[in-house]
Amino acid sequence: MLRLIASVELILMSSQAFPHDFWSDGGKVPEWTKRWCCGAADVHRLKLGSVHIMQDGYHVDGLATVLPFSKAMPSPDGQYWAFFKDEELPYAHVACFYAPINNN
Repeated sequence: MLRLIASVELILMSSQAFPHDFWSDGGKVPEWTKRWCCGAADVHRLKLGSVHIMQDGYHVDGLATVLPFSKAMPSPDGQYWAFFKDEELPYAHVACFYAPINNN
């Protein structure tokens, strides 16, 4: 019986996708994004209220760096996504930034 339970747990764990594999709408994250933008620990889905669009670019709560409009890529799911290392806050280098298209 213990073997059966362990086998079922192993199957369930191996079939689960990591959050880094899918956007919030369930769409698959492209391999190039995972390769060039981040590691699984670097992905941050930003709350809509934490991103402020100003004249000089995107201001994100907790980040000292202003993200220029030219750095933003169209978000495939309408959410804000930033790829950076938490340990570098508040001056983290944002490797990739996705923003909803209709916001600028």
